[in-house]
Amino acid sequence: MKVTRFHLAAFLIVLLGALLSLSGPARAQSQSDPGSVEGRAGTLTAYYNRVLSLTPQQYRPVYRATLQQVQALDKVQAQGVVTAAALDRIEEDFLDHVQSTLTVRQLSLLLALRTHQSADQPSSPIVLSNR
Repeated sequence: MKVTRFHLAAFLIVLLGALLSLSGPARAQSQSDPGSVEGRAGTLTAYYNRVLSLTPQQYRPVYRATLQQVQALDKVQAQGVVTAAALDRIEEDFLDHVQSTLTVRQLSLLLALRTHQSADQPSSPIVLSNR
């Protein structure tokens, strides 16, 4: 089969469309106000995306679970009394939502990150290789 300019142009258009569709959710969520619930969930999901090497199919479910977790944490904080039991329940809900989306390796890495993350230094995460 001879490759014509038409075939080349069609291939480039399909490739460009695929690349734009993959970057769509991350770009839309990153435009949120960083202080908003959506902005904080987007920032945390972008971190998970980077560290866990999420696939495009995994990104949206992880974002939704993270958004629900941030909303639940805000609700507990607004009530004025934050208990360990409430935080544990929120953490369990988050893990229940993402465990079916992530691979065993990604879930193990996520658990290690969340277990070893220092509460007083949230900006300096432990970086573990997932290779």
